[in-house]
Amino acid sequence: MPDVKSKIKIAYILPAPAGGGAEKFTLDLLNNLDKEHFSPTVIFYKRSGFFYEDFKNSGAEIIMLPIRRRLSFLNFFNLVKTLKTIKPDIVHTQLGGDYYGFFTGRLAGVKYFVSTLQNVETNQAFFRRWLVGFCLRRFNKIIAISRAVVADAVKRYKLKTVPAIIYNGLEIDKFLNDSRLYQKPEIATIGSIGRLVPQKNFPVLISALQKIKDRPFACLIAGDGSDHLKLQDLINKAGLEKKILLLGNQKNIKAFLDSLDIFVLPSAWEGLGIAALEAGLNALPVIVSDVDGLKEVVTDGEDGWYFKSGDSSDLANKITYLLDNLDNPTVAVVAQKLQAKIKTNFAIEKITRDYEKLYLALVYENPRS
Repeated sequence: MPDVKSKIKIAYILPAPAGGGAEKFTLDLLNNLDKEHFSPTVIFYKRSGFFYEDFKNSGAEIIMLPIRRRLSFLNFFNLVKTLKTIKPDIVHTQLGGDYYGFFTGRLAGVKYFVSTLQNVETNQAFFRRWLVGFCLRRFNKIIAISRAVVADAVKRYKLKTVPAIIYNGLEIDKFLNDSRLYQKPEIATIGSIGRLVPQKNFPVLISALQKIKDRPFACLIAGDGSDHLKLQDLINKAGLEKKILLLGNQKNIKAFLDSLDIFVLPSAWEGLGIAALEAGLNALPVIVSDVDGLKEVVTDGEDGWYFKSGDSSDLANKITYLLDNLDNPTVAVVAQKLQAKIKTNFAIEKITRDYEKLYLALVYENPRS
């Protein structure tokens, strides 16, 4: 760490402390940020969410603007006022915070802007796409969490500068399982984690399990979201209400993963797939859809298994293979390779140091105008 004369103030702007991967990553980043050299403030402009208490315990100042709607002049006014009060050196935005953070930061006199792009966008309205692109092209630094996100962002937002890649990381010890037993239980437990929204494509998992419903298994899905009732209806219609349980958000993800024998992430698209990282650290055999972001975490047949995205028959076949081979030493070797890869490449301590270097370079290598 270079000689820093005063703490660098960073204002992180996100919509809400919800239970998604971006929020989880930001929380881990804050928990590992060097507070002797960096002073973080997190500004949310929606009501408190799943990770609110965790953010409060992160050592960062937390400001919750009392606004419900995403697009609001009152939001805008309050954010300008807040930024003028805290006087950050850097505004760091994610998710819907990009345009709010840029315009309000400029009005508040902030000099440096960083954005972390967390996902591949598929259904973005034209005006919002134009607005985000307008802002990002004026940011000092754009970070993407995977090659898939880089390719999507350059095309979508017409970026002249290719974003740098810093993978999302996680706290290794929080999810590590060094004592997993690979054996065939009487009833194997299949699990998944994700928001109950179209992106995560849980209907394809339900359809796959319907095809093998006579096999002895249970399926646990951790997460919540707008598709909860729709998914429960699909489960009921498939006659799987006694085999597939929607558990809602889970605080203790390690305990949830410890209870599983197989992990499936059936996403229709992913920026990276933090849930696959968590499951891999837990030494679970992991099946993922063959979408670009997930293919940067898992390599088919080497440290996990792919199924063709949206193909419930292919997924059913991959699940059946694992149900039949959970005690096969090959399955253990594959799972342990994924665990080793994640320990090497996705430790939050390494990722945090990369962000700290970025912040320092902005402030100390780019003179203020």
